[in-house]
Amino acid sequence: MLYSYKWLQEYIKATLPKPEKLADLLNMHAFEVEDIRKKGSDTLLDIAVLPNRAHDCLNHVGMAREIAAIAKLKFLPPKARAITVRKGTRAAIKVHIQSSEAVPRYTALLIEGIKLTKSPKWLVDRLQALGVNSINNVVDLTNVIMRELGQPLHAFDYDQIKGNEMTIREARAGEKLETLDGNTLSLPKGVLVIEDSKRLIDLAGIKGGKMSAISERTKNIVLQAANFNAESIYRAKSQLNYTSQAAHLYSHEIDPNLTISALER
Repeated sequence: MLYSYKWLQEYIKATLPKPEKLADLLNMHAFEVEDIRKKGSDTLLDIAVLPNRAHDCLNHVGMAREIAAIAKLKFLPPKARAITVRKGTRAAIKVHIQSSEAVPRYTALLIEGIKLTKSPKWLVDRLQALGVNSINNVVDLTNVIMRELGQPLHAFDYDQIKGNEMTIREARAGEKLETLDGNTLSLPKGVLVIEDSKRLIDLAGIKGGKMSAISERTKNIVLQAANFNAESIYRAKSQLNYTSQAAHLYSHEIDPNLTISALER
């Protein structure tokens, strides 16, 4: 996985060792650094994270915490703000979960009156350094927080969710879903999906559906931070031969406590 040296520095109080020295420290104590390369004013480290550490180190905060422990430096966790729930003008979304084993934790916020814009340059640069294209401020923010904390986020267009309800269930064999990237998937039985009152709107833990995607008309969003069963997501991406960064994280089993931390961030 690619890590930004400048981004890692944000979570360490003292100056980090130079990239080459940092790579030596990681190679001796934790992980293999497979490559170091310049990217504009930044340096990228391609670090092979061992499977037994994937749940906590496939993100910049986790890797920075590991570096702080190895180098005996002070770790600076990212700042967040407690969520304040206010009464809005839109009806709440009712969420139904078919299996608590498949979905150990589900959290989401309904956020009204958003303004869709281009992301600020610093955020665009941060994503592009890791090979991620900027889309808009909402989608970019979900991508940045996922790579920061290791918790996937997904934004639904609230006004495209029919019946003000979302059900997370196992797919029936042969059900179809068009994803954000334009693929129409024929689903095997048991793959986790999210549906509203009329149609499938999400391939849970892997890729959002086109029907509920953020667009230039979006004014209200449902911001999801969920925890899905690792075995279920791994099996689904293997059966479909279709994956994403979110699926990669989920299939390594992430901490269910991260859902609230990501939404607060």
